[in-house]
Amino acid sequence: MEEQAYERREGKYVSQKRRPGSVFRYTVDIPRGFENAEKRGLIFGHDGTLGSHLAAMDRLSAAGEAPLCIHIGVPRGVLPATLEGGFNRDMRMNEYDIFDRSYTDFVVDELIPYVLQTEGLSVSDDPDMHLVCGGSSGGISSWNMAWFRPDYFHRVYMSSPSFLSMGNGREMQAVMRKFETKPVRVWTEYSENEPDEYFGSSFAAALDAVRALRFAGYDCADRYFPGEGHCSGRDKEDRVETAYRFLWKDWESVPVRAPKNSHRFDRIFAPGEGWTACGVPAWPDRLCAPCPGNGGVYRAEGKEIYFEKDGSRTAVASFARPLSAIALSSDGWRLYVGAADAHCLYAMSVMPDGTLSGRYIHGAMHDYTDFAYPGATDLCVDAHDRIFAATECGIQCVRSYGLIDAIAPLPADRVPERVMLTVRDGERYLIASSEDGCWMRKLMPDAQGKEEKQPFPHAYYD
Repeated sequence: MEEQAYERREGKYVSQKRRPGSVFRYTVDIPRGFENAEKRGLIFGHDGTLGSHLAAMDRLSAAGEAPLCIHIGVPRGVLPATLEGGFNRDMRMNEYDIFDRSYTDFVVDELIPYVLQTEGLSVSDDPDMHLVCGGSSGGISSWNMAWFRPDYFHRVYMSSPSFLSMGNGREMQAVMRKFETKPVRVWTEYSENEPDEYFGSSFAAALDAVRALRFAGYDCADRYFPGEGHCSGRDKEDRVETAYRFLWKDWESVPVRAPKNSHRFDRIFAPGEGWTACGVPAWPDRLCAPCPGNGGVYRAEGKEIYFEKDGSRTAVASFARPLSAIALSSDGWRLYVGAADAHCLYAMSVMPDGTLSGRYIHGAMHDYTDFAYPGATDLCVDAHDRIFAATECGIQCVRSYGLIDAIAPLPADRVPERVMLTVRDGERYLIASSEDGCWMRKLMPDAQGKEEKQPFPHAYYD
């Protein structure tokens, strides 16, 4: 790469909003002719910008295989000591490894706009024109950025990504298999001699991430380097060029889209059918569950469940936390119980006399590292005894024996508060609402509305 191919600028930003007090130093590398380019892209680099990445992009953009992009390189933040005699804190783990959106939102909404404004630069608003890259912890953070903000990043380069138990990163591999696939193209690379530490095996984590991406239907590619070590590919220009050639493939003519969802997701939600805005329905009482099998009604109040029948009212269950929703199984003998501050759903057996027996943990909810409510705020149940649970992570689909096989986010990742099933013109729909809207989504056909009872699928792989 010629030295004059890029102009480098440096600066510093002290966060005032999402990372208050943290100090971030940045570099901006501006390619020659950028200000006159019709389409101007952006690459955000964790731990700064590497020369190998500048060189690779210089060759690709010169050949028309990639757009001209500015490179914003940002090492991890530093939190200065507030009292005399204290030591500054390195915030890399707190920013890169935590499975939540706080650092991502900081970069997209606060840091990048500051850098662009300060340096007098402008880039395309199209997320197809934005790439994020990083290695190790910067690799998982790169994925987090595209995951939480696909409205800004559509292309991800990960070198030996640390999907480990540093900051609940292992949860991501499970969640990405179940979540609706997002419009993101991903390159992953890893080596034979990855570190094996107290927070997990980097080799196993990277391989699991690759397989999870494939399972979920992402537009992805990967490269394995035998005999080499952690992040060995990111310093080599030819390897980075190969990765970026894949990531920027057909960048001028073909938008980045989610090619497909996982087969598990498409068994529940009608393929090609997204959320559409709808009117607010007459919501059923989420704390009330009539039971045809014994002629009574179950009602949750605070931490208690009561059975009401023939004018009498009896307490039949008590929990350690306030209950948020109850729902009866489709065959009538199991009562599902949710609590907004519990990481699970409970199930109890309904007895002929109205009592409840045998409390079990029915389903373990997925959630992000930082959350307001780890559990379900509402439940509804279909004819195959699939529970649709409204949670902060999305609408989690819980099978009859407790396994979660799909998670559907609302538009713009709004937090669902209510869920219900309905039938319109012979088609099944799920309706969900958040504090600022209500949407419906078409479901795949199943036994809903049929008179005959059918046994529920009971094998893990059904």
